[in-house]
Amino acid sequence: MSIDKLYEFGRIWGEIKYFNPYIHINNIDWNKAFADCYSKIKNCKEADFPENINNELLSKLNDPLAGIEFSKKNITNCIFENSFKITSDSVIVLKLNDWANDDVDNLIKKTIEKRQIAKGLILDLRNFTAEKEKKIYSKIDDNKLLRYFCATTQIRTSDLMMEYEGFPNERSPENITFYKSYFKIQNKPLISIFPKSVDVPIIIIAGKGDPLSESILDLRNNNKCKIISVQDTFVNISDSVIASIKTKFCNIAYSVKIPIFKNSKKPIYTDFAIKEKNEEKITEFALKQINEFSDFSHQTEIVDITSEIKMDTDFNDNSFPSEAERVMAVTKLYTVIKYFSPHKELMQCNWDEIYKTFLSKSINCVNRSDYIDLIKEMSSFIKDSHVFLWYTREKAGRKIPITGIFLENKMIISEITNEEFQTLHNIEIGDEIIEINDRSIEKLIKEQRKYISASREITLLRELMRILLIGEINKPFTLKLLSKTGLKKTVSGKYGEFIISDNYKKKSAESIKELTDRILYVKLYTLSAGDTPELERKLTKFKNVIFDMRGYPSYSEMFTLLKQLCKKEIFDWGKSKIPIISYNPATEDDNFYAFKTLISKLKAFPKFNNKIAVLINDETQSYAEAISDALRVNSDAILIGSNTAGANGDITFMCLPGNLDLMFSQMNVLISDGTSMQKVGLNPDIVVNPTINEIRSGRDEFIEKAIEYFNKKS
Repeated sequence: MSIDKLYEFGRIWGEIKYFNPYIHINNIDWNKAFADCYSKIKNCKEADFPENINNELLSKLNDPLAGIEFSKKNITNCIFENSFKITSDSVIVLKLNDWANDDVDNLIKKTIEKRQIAKGLILDLRNFTAEKEKKIYSKIDDNKLLRYFCATTQIRTSDLMMEYEGFPNERSPENITFYKSYFKIQNKPLISIFPKSVDVPIIIIAGKGDPLSESILDLRNNNKCKIISVQDTFVNISDSVIASIKTKFCNIAYSVKIPIFKNSKKPIYTDFAIKEKNEEKITEFALKQINEFSDFSHQTEIVDITSEIKMDTDFNDNSFPSEAERVMAVTKLYTVIKYFSPHKELMQCNWDEIYKTFLSKSINCVNRSDYIDLIKEMSSFIKDSHVFLWYTREKAGRKIPITGIFLENKMIISEITNEEFQTLHNIEIGDEIIEINDRSIEKLIKEQRKYISASREITLLRELMRILLIGEINKPFTLKLLSKTGLKKTVSGKYGEFIISDNYKKKSAESIKELTDRILYVKLYTLSAGDTPELERKLTKFKNVIFDMRGYPSYSEMFTLLKQLCKKEIFDWGKSKIPIISYNPATEDDNFYAFKTLISKLKAFPKFNNKIAVLINDETQSYAEAISDALRVNSDAILIGSNTAGANGDITFMCLPGNLDLMFSQMNVLISDGTSMQKVGLNPDIVVNPTINEIRSGRDEFIEKAIEYFNKKS
């Protein structure tokens, strides 16, 4: 088996999946095409790879330009006789090919001179060599040949071009988030027509593989000419609408921009395709079309097919995917991140080589658990703390009712979320966990870190502290602890045996406290809409406020609160950059993006005039980071604590076989100083580094530092 073949197959399938409009126009099940084609590609000889790709994959597109080396022109020795003639019906027949190339200027001038007597024009453009083709079209355009045969002003047809703003959320009901994928309408300018032009039917004859200039297509799209394709082939169009995928085995071409015509589900550029070798019969057929031209009409119409774009929302089977589906999963993950992640430069790896590695691993998976670990491991290279694999719908995962944090290279219990569990096992906050299920914490971290995608090392350790305490319901677990006095103890139980207690929930939900007669404490990540009246009363009363942002905010009125805390009339929510990905970005540069910058400045409603301290740490992530930065910018708040997670930018989901959803960041959020939030986070104004002794003594140095700050300011 050649991984190179699967790698090139995956590149072709993935790029076409997101950038070929025919998939959406023709409602093609491209995932099924992958599965149908997989075994033939995997088992074929390398020499047969191009033919298999063409016959088994590209043929399913119904794309007139899709093929192997399709954009290369056929070179033949065919020579037309009688390059210029006027028929008895006053139809000018102009045949241009390599033989006529040396005299093409005179032939064109002669055609223009005779236009006043012409009742039609047949332009035969077949069998150019690649070298002569450019010259022929240049001479046609330079002499403005076709504009002399059109007496009415024409509007060039608008094109539809694949374009994305971010990546569509495949799990949202409307299949989009704030961002969207769509066919963008590209409007073309008016074509000016010469006053001395005539208005006659025009027939273009083209051969297999021959190109057509945009000026010819403009005529065809505006009902000014018909195109005859000889030898039953679609007519190639100008290279500006062909995407190219260069592989080890062959070059692939496919459409990326197309005009849409009324009553045409499969838009093509040929009006007639004929199989004929006799030159007289070809000319007779063209003359017949000239005489019947008045019967022909196709009005150009732009069709909005945005809503018809079908993404992958149907991977709802929880079974172990087949080999083809597993390979397709890593291929989709590779493709989506390659084209749609706005933070590829932070990955610090060769993504193509990673893809090759995981192609092999996907084939060798033996069960569903292996497959899930495979996706986790591959996605860890994205280095984004927003990356998370949702698959627990079929598995009742339960956490031991404690919270662990990583301090001074040790796993320390920082919370116990069930009092009965605490009493039963004599556990204390500050105890060190040295083993889980007979494996040391050091060894578990080393083994499990490859399954975590994290923007920073501290967030990777944060996630590991959570994951190491989760298991399958009713399965046994064993913890070995070391108390603060050095006593070793063992805790055994079952996952799910104890859940978070109501007392703990009630205690942790306390959001507003009066620390002193001048300092108010507000825990923003437990604040609820029901707390609003009390919060407003106390914000009016207290001069100094500590906002605790060491968690994800759930307060639905947060945006209103921020604007009320603003010291200015304008609330600056910052800048974000959404990647705009047009068709075939890989043709130029794999890392190319055009970014759409969103600047959010809104009317503020200053209501409070508090001095603010915001507590931050590695739990401050995404929306929490945005709020913390907004408070600093708009309310002159000071940040106290440690560096934040460095992961902001509105998440989106991609769906993978086996009912897996993988989320990732889809936009680049800028900190107020203009730098990217991703992987950097917010740096505190006053640094606090928590210690084990602080945890064991029950102190909260973050709050202490905030109180100390306000006392100095008073």
